[in-house]
Amino acid sequence: MPKVELTQSFIHNARVDLKTRSLDCYDKKIRGLLLKVSASGRKTFYIRFKDSAGLNRQRKIGNAAILTLDEARALARGLPCADKSRPRPFPPCAYKLGAYTRGFRPKRVSTLCNDLQKVLEYG
Repeated sequence: MPKVELTQSFIHNARVDLKTRSLDCYDKKIRGLLLKVSASGRKTFYIRFKDSAGLNRQRKIGNAAILTLDEARALARGLPCADKSRPRPFPPCAYKLGAYTRGFRPKRVSTLCNDLQKVLEYG
């Protein structure tokens, strides 16, 4: 995972060896912005950050064939997911927990609490 000065010419010429599956190149200017180059040749911009719970997250910004580097940097600066001051939204899959557990035999309260905690963490 090299940290390089991303330029438009670097993005255009980035290639992956036959032995590796993908290459992650981090930008020196924007913290967390990275270019992922896959073995098929696809190049995608991502932003990596830690959420309010301290977990590592990654969000896709867009395809490098469509977005320029300046556009990707502008989008990375404006993404609300990198803002740690915002509260984390309640995951929609937590609402399905009741429907999921309805068809099974009754569970202990501690088990249900553990299940709910995992859904909230990894939702």
